[in-house]
Amino acid sequence: HMYVKNVVPFSPAAKSRVFRPGDRLLAIRCMQGDLIPIRMWPMRNVLELIVGEPGEAVELILQRPWTDEAQARETHKTKRMIEYALSNPSAQKGLRASTGQDAPGDTSLEHLLTESPGQMETVRVCLIRQPRSAYVNY
Repeated sequence: HMYVKNVVPFSPAAKSRVFRPGDRLLAIRCMQGDLIPIRMWPMRNVLELIVGEPGEAVELILQRPWTDEAQARETHKTKRMIEYALSNPSAQKGLRASTGQDAPGDTSLEHLLTESPGQMETVRVCLIRQPRSAYVNY
């Protein structure tokens, strides 16, 4: 597994303000290509995928321990989803079916606010590659 040890100042990762020491890199998507799981890849190859050609986009999938901040984001997102579902009967029906709460007459979706998604948060970030010499030394 590959983990973020530190974030290089002025790099695209630093400018994104998303990366944290301890984040685990799960996969990379270059431009519009397929998602590439990097679990068994050598570090140098992974770095080449990340750094690539300046100006191109790269998407990184990270995983980190679940935090209070992540819970607050998830609660906010879930509240918006519930508000939408309660105002739209067809969305409400689909939401109930997807969460296994499709009992006739049950109008409460509040249980979604208390469910914990697990111990890890998955984060997606898309960066625009910059010239290497500005921040990479490997």
